[in-house]
Amino acid sequence: MSGFTGSVTVYYWPMLGRAGATIRMLEHAGVPYTVKSEFPDIAGVGSAFGCSKYDTFAPPIVQDGDFVISQSTACAAYVGEKCGLAAPNVVKGFQHLCDIVDVFELGIAANVGKGGAELKKFLEGDRITKLLGNLERGVTGPFYYGDKPTVTDFFLCQHVDWSEGTLLNRLKAEKGVNIFASFPKLYGVVEGIRNLDSYKNYKTMVTVMDDFKCKDELFAQYA
Repeated sequence: MSGFTGSVTVYYWPMLGRAGATIRMLEHAGVPYTVKSEFPDIAGVGSAFGCSKYDTFAPPIVQDGDFVISQSTACAAYVGEKCGLAAPNVVKGFQHLCDIVDVFELGIAANVGKGGAELKKFLEGDRITKLLGNLERGVTGPFYYGDKPTVTDFFLCQHVDWSEGTLLNRLKAEKGVNIFASFPKLYGVVEGIRNLDSYKNYKTMVTVMDDFKCKDELFAQYA
């Protein structure tokens, strides 16, 4: 049985995106849940859109009975704990979640926003190697903390799924750039999550909506 106190609702746009880890853990644990993606529903719990009832700014937002929480790291940690998928050391687990955000959101995604030339400098420079090397050192194998997946594994897979779907798969195909080539333990975590039946059998929402995929101009600038 799960540790949730009430019915579970995930508020997010109509794709997995930054709610991917949360939704995939609920699937993996077999916990009944509802996803609400319509704007009026999201606005009803997001203070960014006028809600004055909760202190949850923007999606992903998870509601468990009367408890409401936002931020992708916090949502994932909460759902992971309730699904029996918490990191063995919760504080160290939070470090790893923040490290993953540093790499994929504050690193790759931030440099995408600067254009293809700056992205090339970042992805082919030494900082990304140091960042990914730091993640790699945190992995025991085959999953982050051993034989069983936890929230950290699902959270990493969420970010790799997004980055590959928006950028990295096309960059690898067209430019031969594979940022994970030297980090087999790290990518092994991703493959481990993707091999779960709960992952393979999920068909409800796309990972990335087409509007979020990097445009042709970015790849042309990546020269």
